[in-house]
Amino acid sequence: MKKIICLLLILFTLLPLVAAPEVWGGISLTSGRNYFSSELKEALTVNPMYNGVKRINTLGPSADIALFPFSQFRIGAVGSAEIGITIGKDIEGKGFEGYISRHFDNSFEYSYGLAYYQLFSNDTWGFFADARFYKKTYSFATSNEKNDKHEVFEITKLEESGINASIGFLAKMKHSYFKMGFKYEMPRSYTKNDGWRLDIFAGGGFCF
Repeated sequence: MKKIICLLLILFTLLPLVAAPEVWGGISLTSGRNYFSSELKEALTVNPMYNGVKRINTLGPSADIALFPFSQFRIGAVGSAEIGITIGKDIEGKGFEGYISRHFDNSFEYSYGLAYYQLFSNDTWGFFADARFYKKTYSFATSNEKNDKHEVFEITKLEESGINASIGFLAKMKHSYFKMGFKYEMPRSYTKNDGWRLDIFAGGGFCF
């Protein structure tokens, strides 16, 4: 037992000498379909612009950062922030229609969790996967009149939280990288086909 303890102590002493931590950070463009949960639909009945909306399509930027304690085995912490601008709505009884938001209707989301990056062929290409907890704030205007400086409106703010997971392709060249993939998201109130979100994203950044 003493030999095992001594061996472990030696390993932990030598580990900092061979470990090479990495930080990956970058930005992406994200587009997706956000289906409203039953709770959100009910809360949005007070907003005439979103009353009866089943889902919205969004487009916007996201930024993420990942910290890997060991570059030889890239598993570590990841965090991100994302803004999705409303560009389309699916309304009950009317179907889907494009939407130009004149008041920056959006959802702001931040998330944190664990990520795994695996590269092959001399660290040049591979895949990534992550799982996170998220919190999201929706901000929707109650009116959307064109070129009306006297327009009176309020902002409906709603919050949601849950879990999401991403997977996709990863390519690395020296100290820069490119990635693209899919993200699936479920709120805490999720039931079958109620409130899920699916995104596609692509972007890149730097690693050091």
